[in-house]
Amino acid sequence: MTSDLYQHEYNNNNHYNHNRLSRFLASINYSDPRYVKPKDIDKNIREGIIRINKSDWVWTVFSCSGHKNKPYHPYLVFIVDNKYKGLLLENIYNSFSTNVHSTSFPLCGGRTFQIHTGYNDDNFTMITLHFTNYKKSRLKEYQSVLNNLLMNIPLSP
Repeated sequence: MTSDLYQHEYNNNNHYNHNRLSRFLASINYSDPRYVKPKDIDKNIREGIIRINKSDWVWTVFSCSGHKNKPYHPYLVFIVDNKYKGLLLENIYNSFSTNVHSTSFPLCGGRTFQIHTGYNDDNFTMITLHFTNYKKSRLKEYQSVLNNLLMNIPLSP
């Protein structure tokens, strides 16, 4: 669910944003996520990654759903149109369960994640989301959160 603040008429002729994305990716020498091969995507979040990379405002350039036998934290690295950074952050927040009843101060909750901003220009920003209190025993929960996020971000703001 997205707030009314970000609603606008969908423009099927969105070549302008896609051309700007191509220039942004060329400036940092990154592959275009719109053309990634499904076999190159982590199978536990593949469907959601493919879906997001068809959007017209946010894409993933790196991702990992975590592994039971390796110490890799689950993470997503997005490129987002600067006009919609707030919408991405809203969707990240909404993908986590808010049904947490911990009153352990100062942090009241058990779901810990970090968001880092990366390279940006006038049009786009790279944003990384990763779990900080990683526990292998909660891997399925983390993967569920990532899939919930990826499957619920609107393809057009």
